[in-house]
Amino acid sequence: MTTTKPTVVTTKPVAAPPRQHNDLANTGASTGWLTALGVLLAATGALLLLLDRTHRPARR
Repeated sequence: MTTTKPTVVTTKPVAAPPRQHNDLANTGASTGWLTALGVLLAATGALLLLLDRTHRPARR
Protein backbone atom coordinates (compact mmCIF):
# COMPACT_ATOMS: atom_id res chain seq x y z
CA MET A 1 0.00 0.00 0.00
CA THR A 2 1.36 3.37 -0.98
CA THR A 3 0.47 6.57 0.75
CA THR A 4 0.61 9.93 -0.91
CA LYS A 5 1.36 13.06 0.98
CA PRO A 6 -1.31 15.74 0.75
CA THR A 7 -0.28 18.63 -1.42
CA VAL A 8 -0.18 21.94 0.37
CA VAL A 9 -0.98 24.95 -1.75
CA THR A 10 0.27 28.19 -0.34
CA THR A 11 -1.11 31.43 -1.67
CA LYS A 12 -0.44 35.00 -0.80
CA PRO A 13 -2.94 36.55 1.61
CA VAL A 14 -5.58 38.73 0.02
CA ALA A 15 -4.62 42.39 0.14
CA ALA A 16 -7.03 44.77 1.85
CA PRO A 17 -8.92 47.09 -0.49
CA PRO A 18 -7.85 50.73 -0.53
CA ARG A 19 -9.43 52.84 2.16
CA GLN A 20 -12.38 54.92 1.03
CA HIS A 21 -13.85 57.88 2.85
CA ASN A 22 -17.53 57.26 2.01
CA ASP A 23 -18.36 60.86 1.12
CA LEU A 24 -21.88 60.45 -0.22
CA ALA A 25 -21.35 56.87 -1.32
CA ASN A 26 -17.95 57.64 -2.89
CA THR A 27 -19.37 59.69 -5.74
CA GLY A 28 -16.70 62.31 -5.26
CA ALA A 29 -19.23 64.79 -3.90
CA SER A 30 -18.23 66.45 -0.66
CA THR A 31 -20.71 68.00 1.74
CA GLY A 32 -18.98 71.38 1.59
CA TRP A 33 -19.73 72.30 -1.99
CA LEU A 34 -23.11 70.56 -1.91
CA THR A 35 -24.14 72.79 0.99
CA ALA A 36 -22.90 75.86 -0.88
CA LEU A 37 -24.82 74.76 -3.96
CA GLY A 38 -27.99 74.31 -1.92
CA VAL A 39 -27.66 77.78 -0.40
CA LEU A 40 -27.05 79.25 -3.85
CA LEU A 41 -30.13 77.52 -5.26
CA ALA A 42 -32.29 78.72 -2.35
CA ALA A 43 -31.07 82.31 -2.77
CA THR A 44 -31.71 82.18 -6.52
CA GLY A 45 -35.20 80.83 -5.92
CA ALA A 46 -35.98 83.60 -3.44
CA LEU A 47 -34.67 86.23 -5.86
CA LEU A 48 -36.79 84.85 -8.71
CA LEU A 49 -39.84 84.81 -6.44
CA LEU A 50 -39.29 88.46 -5.48
CA LEU A 51 -38.79 89.46 -9.12
CA ASP A 52 -41.99 87.68 -10.09
CA ARG A 53 -43.94 89.40 -7.31
CA THR A 54 -42.70 92.86 -8.29
CA HIS A 55 -43.42 92.47 -12.01
CA ARG A 56 -46.85 90.95 -11.59
CA PRO A 57 -49.43 93.26 -9.99
CA ALA A 58 -51.04 91.91 -6.84
CA ARG A 59 -54.65 90.83 -7.31
CA ARG A 60 -56.94 91.70 -4.42
